[in-house]
Amino acid sequence: MYKPQRRKDRAMDMEGILDVLARGEYGVMASVDSENLPHATPLSYIWHDGAIWFHCALVGQKVDNINHQSRMCFTVACDVEAVYDNNFTTLYKSAVVYGDAAPEEDERTKREILRLLCAKYLPDHLENFEASIKDGLPRTAVYKITPVHITGKHKKV
Repeated sequence: MYKPQRRKDRAMDMEGILDVLARGEYGVMASVDSENLPHATPLSYIWHDGAIWFHCALVGQKVDNINHQSRMCFTVACDVEAVYDNNFTTLYKSAVVYGDAAPEEDERTKREILRLLCAKYLPDHLENFEASIKDGLPRTAVYKITPVHITGKHKKV
């Protein structure tokens, strides 16, 4: 089902992959719509408790696609640097997660995930979390992508 990596010399071990997922600033989720047209969405996310978590509105293209087909592909890249080393090349670390997306229904878990997202992206403003969540939680969805297959690779000098 999942093709083996072509460049085995660039494969990362699971420790490296988990580091990329934890440190990545943004990821891209690939999904398909009801006509099986591809759709890629850049997302802010967190890697928490062995899964990818993100938030979004209650309706929209992502939600429609997840309702159509829950299987997703989520990609993260970090430490990207274009270099010239007797040739033009790019150094990078990347992780690819294949998994199933599902909405989180438990309000306590949703609040925890939203707090973790705020801590990742706006740590200097956590004192505003409670007021913001009071207004925003009813119109915010939280999704979890549970991995079924994870790969990673890197290129270093």
